[in-house]
Amino acid sequence: MKSKVTWMGIGVLFFAAAIVHAQEAAPKSGAKDPAYEGIKSAVEAYAAAYNAHDAKAVANLFAPDAELVDSSGVVFHGKEDIRVEYEAFFNAHPKATLSIHVASVRMVGPSVAIEEGRTASTLAEGAAPSLSRYVAIYFKVDDAWLLASVRDEKIEPEPGQHLEKLDWLIGEWIEESEDSRMEIKCYWDASGSYLIRDFKISIEGLLASSGTERIGWDPLKRQIRSWLFDSAGGHIEAEWIPGDGYWTATASGYRADGQPTSATYKMTPLRDDAYHMVASNRRVGDDALVDFEMTIVRQPPSPGEVPLLEKPVAEATPAKADKE
Repeated sequence: MKSKVTWMGIGVLFFAAAIVHAQEAAPKSGAKDPAYEGIKSAVEAYAAAYNAHDAKAVANLFAPDAELVDSSGVVFHGKEDIRVEYEAFFNAHPKATLSIHVASVRMVGPSVAIEEGRTASTLAEGAAPSLSRYVAIYFKVDDAWLLASVRDEKIEPEPGQHLEKLDWLIGEWIEESEDSRMEIKCYWDASGSYLIRDFKISIEGLLASSGTERIGWDPLKRQIRSWLFDSAGGHIEAEWIPGDGYWTATASGYRADGQPTSATYKMTPLRDDAYHMVASNRRVGDDALVDFEMTIVRQPPSPGEVPLLEKPVAEATPAKADKE
């Protein structure tokens, strides 16, 4: 069973948002519905309170006897209990964020409304979001719409969704110097769960090395990882970490002769058709190697060739409840 603070972090808080897709839930007639506008105001008030990490202001948007049920079945009763948990959560996660996609708002009486939608939450900058769907019930108390009940269900994203921030790698790339040439071809695998990078390196016109790298999502470590195998029999694993406008891949593995090898690669997209790469902390066995950097540019597709930009449609799988 989840702790309360962990539950707060996975996006079960249903109606907070930095961006509310209001048009999708708004009345289709074009006329402003007072009830809908009241709930929309409650959503906006929550967004402001959440972004300010103001636990008291968040709790004040709940009815005194509100009930929340998370995806593990843990129940939270009353606005005071909610305030305490928010306060602890904001202290523990000062960079937590939450966004929402409102699917519908339905009136079931003059003072009762049901809202449904999906949320995405993160606990730190660059972290993969946790996704959930929710059903929330609002009661109108005096002139305010307050949350009375919410039930949350975690959505497990498809593995390939975690890789979409790397889709700028897709395509054919080249880096050339006076006597060497490196070619890279990146594309989605047939399942849409992995990015594949095939590469070959030629020196003075002769093929010196080739191989394949598979980039995927590690559900245990909850981060992007890659596995590279070269034509000589070596293999390398890497962990990919996003930065501010760049990605860092920390790699380690073994050459075909058994010597350990490691390096850190920083990749910065420059524009749609180029990225810059810096290799540092390079070692083979006990020997330190010099750093290097290069700019890799995109090759335009050949006449009649289909660009490698479209992701295959993977077979849908049922969402699993959160078991943590």
